[in-house]
Amino acid sequence: MEDRWWHSCATVHRPPSTVHRRCITVTTPDTDAPTPALAPRFPWLRAALPYALTACIAVVVTLAILAAWPRPAPALLVSATSAPTASAPVPTALPTTPLPTAPPVSAGVARQEIADLHAEDNRLWTTVFLLKSVSQVAEAEGLLKTNDAASVDQALIAADYSLSLAYDRAEESQKSPIDQFRRSVDRIRGDLYLYPDRMDARLAQLRQLLLTLIDDTRA
Repeated sequence: MEDRWWHSCATVHRPPSTVHRRCITVTTPDTDAPTPALAPRFPWLRAALPYALTACIAVVVTLAILAAWPRPAPALLVSATSAPTASAPVPTALPTTPLPTAPPVSAGVARQEIADLHAEDNRLWTTVFLLKSVSQVAEAEGLLKTNDAASVDQALIAADYSLSLAYDRAEESQKSPIDQFRRSVDRIRGDLYLYPDRMDARLAQLRQLLLTLIDDTRA
């Protein structure tokens, strides 16, 4: 095909100093060229058409496979509260039988029992205080061997206090011997600085007499 060209020259008037001439080239289509309706208007559409068709076919095939695939049965959810629970048996009230009542105690018997318990308690405490005084006299014997007269005197004071507590709890038959032991402790304390000779023998004798009284109390 051959295009026909024609030139149109137009003169543009400028200031007197210069005159410019502009040439416009116009292309006239040949009458033998095909009409625009026959030429492709969107050339990219023809290039993308095969890809679009392939995508549509793939989607249709996938949907067909999914429709034909067997679906698993939905799992049944068993609620914890739906299971029947065995009701706890209701306890039945058993017939109550009246407890046997103790025979009434006379006032005289009750007073005697209280007196016996009080006497037993006093005997126990008397024995405890006597044993404590024996321990304190033995401590004074050990301190005497170290020539620590002040510590020996303190141990004898503690022994005399234990004997006084035993005297308050003792029976009438035991009060006199305990009082004699307290007098012996007082004499030993007075002779501790004046006559220290044979002091260890006197302490040993006092300890042995206290143990004898304790044995009599237990009997």
